[in-house]
Amino acid sequence: VIFFWSAFEQAGASLTFFAQEQTDRYIGAFDWTVPASLFQSINPVAIVIFAPIFAVMWTGLGKRNREPSSLTKQAIGLLLLALGYVVIAFTVKDLDPAIKVSMIWVILMYLIMTFGELCLSPIGLSMVVKLAPLRFASLLMGVWFLSTATANKFAGILSELYPEEVKSDYSIEASKFTILENGQTRQIVVTDSASIAAIPAGAVVTVDRANSKSDEMVKEELPFLEQIKVNLFGSGDKESKDSVLTLAVEGSYQGENIPEHKLKQITDVRNLGKNRLFHNAAGDRAYILKPKGDGGTFESWNLNPVKPSFLSFPIKDLYDFFMIFVFMSGIASILLFILVPRLLKMMGGLR
Repeated sequence: VIFFWSAFEQAGASLTFFAQEQTDRYIGAFDWTVPASLFQSINPVAIVIFAPIFAVMWTGLGKRNREPSSLTKQAIGLLLLALGYVVIAFTVKDLDPAIKVSMIWVILMYLIMTFGELCLSPIGLSMVVKLAPLRFASLLMGVWFLSTATANKFAGILSELYPEEVKSDYSIEASKFTILENGQTRQIVVTDSASIAAIPAGAVVTVDRANSKSDEMVKEELPFLEQIKVNLFGSGDKESKDSVLTLAVEGSYQGENIPEHKLKQITDVRNLGKNRLFHNAAGDRAYILKPKGDGGTFESWNLNPVKPSFLSFPIKDLYDFFMIFVFMSGIASILLFILVPRLLKMMGGLR
């Protein structure tokens, strides 16, 4: 049950991210983009439609003395859940991250997962009531709900493994930007000191402390926001006009240093318009300058964020992430199928 719900409850976290970022939600016939949150409605609608069908099916099998035991139904539910994740895992396998998957696959995944829920969910408390000694019934019902709570906690931990292709470090706005070019080195200079507050602690930038009338400039690499404030504004004077913030950028985008699919996630490289796109020499960080008057917005993007891992296995992409739930639910299902005969004997004839 813990394995089932920890995978099933990804619907409210990682699967919603997937619907938002990697699913083609546009319906041309209606000129409408389906909101990612609307996919959350698939499960309750499917429950209303298919619950009576499952009830009729179990009743019909029961009359023929062929209805599976409650334990077998739970194993089937886990197997269906694994199958749902197989569908979406192989849909994204070797898929260019710039290409979005069809809504059909996401809907099919949710339907299969709902069938698994209809096999497993309705029978849990019923089994507890039937199997628990009378004086322990309430306590063991609490244990049952404790397993659900544990599963939700585990679901949150697993959703943190959702891989990010690119990640925005920070975005700052200023009333004045200046681009200094020296060979292949560009420096984007922010002369609006108020924008410094938008840069998070930990961002590495270059601070030029100099009088604007002087040709000499003192440069320091400062990794923390607090240091930037101290060095930029001097002794607490935040209205200083003699200091500027400089972000040194090497090279500009030519298409060879950064995979195009990564840049497509932050901007359309074929239609930059007035935007200016730069990258560092290593090709692992992109900078976008979006002009507005003399100023505009400056964005910093980490193109190679740290990849998470699960039990020492690195989660490199969405395929690896979804396969976690395939193996987790699949192995739990197989183990339960194997244990069913022994557990039925322990249940004293109850099914």
